[in-house]
Amino acid sequence: MQKQESTDIETIHTLNELRFIQKMNKSLTTVLNDKIHQIEKLNKHLAEQNSKKDDFISIATHELKSPIHPILGFAELAKTGIMSNDEAWTGVVEMATQLQNLIGVILDANHIDRNSLKLTISEINLKDIITQKVMISKSSPDCMVPILCELGDDMIISGDIVRLGEVFQNLLNNSIKFTETGFIKVSGHVDKSNNEILLRFSDSGTGIPTEVEENIFEKFVTKNTDSQKPGTGLGLFVSKGIIESHGGKIYANNNLDAGATFTIILPITQLESHQ
Repeated sequence: MQKQESTDIETIHTLNELRFIQKMNKSLTTVLNDKIHQIEKLNKHLAEQNSKKDDFISIATHELKSPIHPILGFAELAKTGIMSNDEAWTGVVEMATQLQNLIGVILDANHIDRNSLKLTISEINLKDIITQKVMISKSSPDCMVPILCELGDDMIISGDIVRLGEVFQNLLNNSIKFTETGFIKVSGHVDKSNNEILLRFSDSGTGIPTEVEENIFEKFVTKNTDSQKPGTGLGLFVSKGIIESHGGKIYANNNLDAGATFTIILPITQLESHQ
C-alpha cells in the first residue's frame, strides 16, 4: 500500500514538473516570439532608414551637381570671349549662392534628423524679417503675381533670425513656383491672449496634391522632378524642424477655391535652453 502511495506521489510530482516545464516553455516561446518580432521590426526600420539614406545621398548629390555645371559653363564662356567677364561673374555668384543654400538645407536636414539643430537666439522682429523676404521675392524674375503683405503690430520674439528667415523665404519660393495667376498673400498678427504669433502664407496656385497633403512635411515627399521647377524635397521638412525647434507649429492645407495656405504658430517667449 505504501509502495502504491509512493508511486502516486512520484507521479504527481512528475506531472507537476511536466506542467511547470510546459508553462515555462510557453512563457519562453512567448518571450522568444516577442523578441523575434522586435528584431524583425528593427530590421525593417533599419532597411527603411538605409533606403532613405540612399535616396538622400542620391538626391543631394544630384542637386549639388546642378549649380556646378553652369558655373563651369560661365567660366568657359568668359574664357572664349563669348560672354563678358562681368556677365560671367554675375552668373557664377548666382550659382555659387544657390550651391551654398543647397548645402545649408542638406546640413540642416541632417541636424534635424539627429535632433542636433543649433539655434542662435536673439530678440527679433518677425515683421521686419517677413517684409524683407517679401521684397526679395517681389524682385524675383520667377514671380508672376503680386505679393500682398498684411502684417499687424511688431512681432517680437526670441528666435534665430537666419533660420526663421529661411523658413519664410522657402514658403514664399514655393508659392512663387506654383502660382502663375492670382496672388500671394502673407498675413500675421500677435495673439496676446495665447502669448503667440500667427502667420499665414497663402496663394492661389495649383495647391497641394491630395496624395502628399498628409505627409507634406516629410523628406522627399515634395520632391519635384519637373526640370522647370526643381527642388530637393527637403525644404518643408527643414522648415518644420526649424519651427518646432522654436517651440512652434506649422500646418498646411488647400484653400476652398484655389491654392494652399501654410500656417505658422510661434510662441512669443522662448526657452533659454535653445541657445
